[in-house]
Amino acid sequence: AVSGDKDGQDAQGDKLGTEGQDEDEDPRIGLLEKGWFHKKRCLDVGCNEGVMTLGLVKKFKTETMMAIDLDESLIKRACVNLRKARSAAAAEHAASQQAQQHPKRRKLAKQTMKSLSQTWFVHGNVLASKVEPNSFDCITALSVTKWIHLHSGDGGIRYFFSKVCDLLAPGGKFICEPQGWRSYKSAVAKVKRGGAGAVADTSYFGRLHELTLRPEDFADVLANEFGLRLSRELRVAGGSEGKKKKKRGFEDRTMYLFVKTR
Repeated sequence: AVSGDKDGQDAQGDKLGTEGQDEDEDPRIGLLEKGWFHKKRCLDVGCNEGVMTLGLVKKFKTETMMAIDLDESLIKRACVNLRKARSAAAAEHAASQQAQQHPKRRKLAKQTMKSLSQTWFVHGNVLASKVEPNSFDCITALSVTKWIHLHSGDGGIRYFFSKVCDLLAPGGKFICEPQGWRSYKSAVAKVKRGGAGAVADTSYFGRLHELTLRPEDFADVLANEFGLRLSRELRVAGGSEGKKKKKRGFEDRTMYLFVKTR
């Protein structure tokens, strides 16, 4: 399914602050910049239960956010999370008005409420989506390329990248967090043990040897074939928080920021 890793997005906390970094905020959010999302049209591919998506919306105040996942049960939970977030934002906005809090605080509360009102979770396959070209200023694909690759092969991952390029407006940002090749092998082993449910015969779980592309090739493919220039590498730092972050599964992954150049 086109959804995030269980050791990644599903392991996120429920408390995502609107300002600064909450102690339970996904550590990856701290690596992202406001200018990539603020008042921008955004798409989150493989949104899982929507926790990361909502964290982005609330922290950076997106203009619009569409989030898509192939797993209908995850989208249903994401919609529940969205309703809770909207209710909390409305309550915060009302409280800020009644208490006559600082104007900046009232403005932020209003912006959060507005951004959440322009957020949608969609059940579907991004590869089959029919969206107008140049519809988004920023697209995120966090811990999802492995699943697209395993289900659709080298051709499928290339088609996904072409789709991203088509959907991005000129100068738009693509933030991608590929899983490593070892993670592919773990997914295949899980399927062989019968622990990942049924997979289609057309998938590559039983034909891993047929995949010639590797995650480390993605940056070159995006640049040379689709005009998406690698701008920056973003990695969760270690240090005193290392043990906590290791449990969340992000310490051995890097996010890549690409910019559409053509």
